[in-house]
Amino acid sequence: MDIDGFYDMQSSRKAMDMVPDKVMNLKECERDLAIRIANYTKTDKPFDVWAVINSQTNEFVGTCAMVYTNQNTVEIGYRFRVQFWGAGIGTEVTKGLIDYIFTHRTETKIIADVSQFNIGSTKILEKFMTKTGESFNEADNCVDLHFEVVK
Repeated sequence: MDIDGFYDMQSSRKAMDMVPDKVMNLKECERDLAIRIANYTKTDKPFDVWAVINSQTNEFVGTCAMVYTNQNTVEIGYRFRVQFWGAGIGTEVTKGLIDYIFTHRTETKIIADVSQFNIGSTKILEKFMTKTGESFNEADNCVDLHFEVVK
């Protein structure tokens, strides 16, 4: 995979503030991407991350993920390059992840956490999931909204 799109996303303060996560330099991005690629071949892993690619242009859009929390629950998430925000990709990816999990996996509950400042993702999650609460996230120094959907 080309590092350019990944670096564009991970080095963007605007994109990373929505996660929230730290901005990465090129070397950090190269290491992080190598870890994610190596993770594909592991059988016992805490998460899966996939590239989101524009099917018409083959351009890197961002990433989506499933984090395995326990046998019945999986957490979903995504991160996109800023130029793709507002194009409906978050809605498409969220619906696709939910459909995939409930059709092809054994988990019966899907959760997602989002920073209260991430209005776009909050609106997307409200389409498919129920808000179950909120809490202060000390690690990220923000209030997270909690969502879930049960099969």
